[in-house]
Amino acid sequence: MLVCDNPISLASHVLGLLDTNMATPWHNLSTFCRLDHKKGFTVYEMEYGKSLWKLSEENSEFTVLFNETMDGDGRVTMKALLEECTENFEGLNTLVDVGGGDGTSAIAITKAFPHIKCIVYDLPHVVTNVPQGSPVEVVGGSMFDHIPKADVVFMKLVMHDWDDEDCVKVLKLCKEAIPSREDGGKVIIIEIVRGFSNLDLERETHIFFDLAMMVYMGGKEREEHEWKKIFTDAGFTDYKITPLGLRSLIEFFP
Repeated sequence: MLVCDNPISLASHVLGLLDTNMATPWHNLSTFCRLDHKKGFTVYEMEYGKSLWKLSEENSEFTVLFNETMDGDGRVTMKALLEECTENFEGLNTLVDVGGGDGTSAIAITKAFPHIKCIVYDLPHVVTNVPQGSPVEVVGGSMFDHIPKADVVFMKLVMHDWDDEDCVKVLKLCKEAIPSREDGGKVIIIEIVRGFSNLDLERETHIFFDLAMMVYMGGKEREEHEWKKIFTDAGFTDYKITPLGLRSLIEFFP
């Protein structure tokens, strides 16, 4: 899986995580944990004086690197998702991929389900990386301000970047963007659910990603009861978790 010409290669993911911009902040993790700091401050910001998001906005080369890092992981996740969870996409006409990056996930969904109109929604400087001629619509904007309307809001590895308060804010906007449950409205997220697996290797990997979110984003990986509280606070009435290897597909309904 580390051979570059493998369709589900993780080479770009590994290379991205080992890049200086991504690896150096880990050396300051112990120092960070001993200091008092304001809410939302990260190890990454302590190292570089700016957030990872700000660096991505200012540095187009880093944006490409970051997208390729996420794509490497995303290809594996999407392959499993589209092979094992096809029923979750049945009956949908429109889907908006919030935080969709360069469109890798939305393009994969469109190819698997040609009847679904997919929208890639991300910051304006990010969606410029969606390949020209892709079978998706591209919309630039902030998920903290607005979510385009669709039958389903899809988010892959987005919520774990943010604290609970920010997640609730985004999910409230998601709820406004979708129809009622009776009309097929729902939100689908792909995230880790800590404690959902009994395998030692998966638990250890969950802990690593939890630390990574603290280093890079100021977010965290969550247990089921933490996800449930966020969904409830955002006004959703029900949810369903489907294990998907290391991660899970979580649906929640208005």
